[in-house]
Amino acid sequence: MSLTSKARGLTLAGIMAFGVIAPRADAAAKDEGPWSVAAAPILSIHPAGESGEPYLSEPLAGSTLGLAFVLQRHLSPSTAIALEVSSSLALTDEQTGRFIFGPACYTPGCPTPVTSTHRDTIANLLASLTLGNAEVKAGPGVARSRTHQGDDKFNHYDQTNFLVTAGLDLVLPIGRRFSLVPTARYHFVFRGDERLYGGLSRSVVRLGVGVRFREASR
Repeated sequence: MSLTSKARGLTLAGIMAFGVIAPRADAAAKDEGPWSVAAAPILSIHPAGESGEPYLSEPLAGSTLGLAFVLQRHLSPSTAIALEVSSSLALTDEQTGRFIFGPACYTPGCPTPVTSTHRDTIANLLASLTLGNAEVKAGPGVARSRTHQGDDKFNHYDQTNFLVTAGLDLVLPIGRRFSLVPTARYHFVFRGDERLYGGLSRSVVRLGVGVRFREASR
C-alpha cells in the first residue's frame, strides 16, 4: 500500500472516529452541570533567589508538598472561570549573614546559622480555555507569604503580594462525573523586601495530580 493510500485510510478512520466520539462528547457535555470542584496534592517548587556572602549565605529555595483546591464555573463547553487556592508546608534552610539581625546575633549579622522558613498561600482567579483535553488557564491573584529567619522578631516578614499565574490542566475522564487532572502552574509573585533579605525568588512552580467532580445538569 502506498503512503498516499495509507494517509487516505488514516484520514477516513479519523473522520469516522470523530463522528462516533463527537456526538458522545456533546451528549456528555449536555449532561454536565456548570459547576465542578477539584482537589490535588501538589509539589511546590521554589527556585533560588539572590544570595551571597557576606550578606546572605543561602537562599530560601527548594521544594515542599502541599494541597490545591479549585471551584470552577463552566461558562460554555470551551470556557470557564475558576477560583483556586493552594498552600504548602514551609521550606526550611539554615542561613547566616549580615541580612539576619537581632539581639541573638553579632553586629552586623549572624555568623552562626539560624533556621529560616518560608511558605506561600496563593489564591487565584483564573480564566480557562479548553483545547481538546487540555485547559489553558491564566489570571491574577494574591500570595500570603510568611518568611521567618531564626526566632527573632526583627526578621519575620508576613506579606501579602500580588501575582500573575499561567498554567495547564489535562482532563482525563474516569467516570461520568469524575476526572483525573494532572495540573501545572507558574506563579510570578511581586515580592517586597523579603525577596532580598530572605533570598527568595519571584517564581513559584506548582505541579500536581488531582481529582475533579462535576455536577449533573438539572
